[in-house]
Amino acid sequence: MRELERKAVSFYSEARRQVITKAAESRARLLALLVPDSENGWVALELEPTQLFKVVASMNGELLSTFDGETKYQIGKWTRSKSGAASWPPLDCCFYGYPSAEKALSATFPKGSKLLEAPKVLMQFETCGKAYLHPGRGMLAVPAVRPLRLLPGTVAPPVPTSPLLPAPEQPADVGRRTPPEGDRRNPWVPV
Repeated sequence: MRELERKAVSFYSEARRQVITKAAESRARLLALLVPDSENGWVALELEPTQLFKVVASMNGELLSTFDGETKYQIGKWTRSKSGAASWPPLDCCFYGYPSAEKALSATFPKGSKLLEAPKVLMQFETCGKAYLHPGRGMLAVPAVRPLRLLPGTVAPPVPTSPLLPAPEQPADVGRRTPPEGDRRNPWVPV
């Protein structure tokens, strides 16, 4: 009887391993089909809840997308992409972020960005779910963001508009301003 049990366990273990392997291969093929711009280096992945950074425009007390000038962000409230938020979103509907504040501050914006000249502030946000990673740029594209906080005293330095140009070398304190003594304005609005 023991020999029969051992063969059954062995058979079950091998069948389970084959199913798991086939499922992983199938998932990898599916992800490869879903990445809209894989020839340009984007890789599909699923994120656990994680925190990223991005530079946003600050105008009239509102946080706005530097790129489209319309998308509004509110601390603590989710902002979702216009399409694909429940599945794999199109890349052009995603929000972009970086794993570090330094990378976000040195990021470049596309030439057609609407609020390139507006005051900027660095925002930390939470995201999770289906996303894309561009390993070469260290950038993530995500379908939904929940702003957590604005980093006080950080204002992004002027950014180049072409992704082909490297970010200009800046001293460490450039882009960081402190409001004058006694200034009672909202602390996240750039000076």
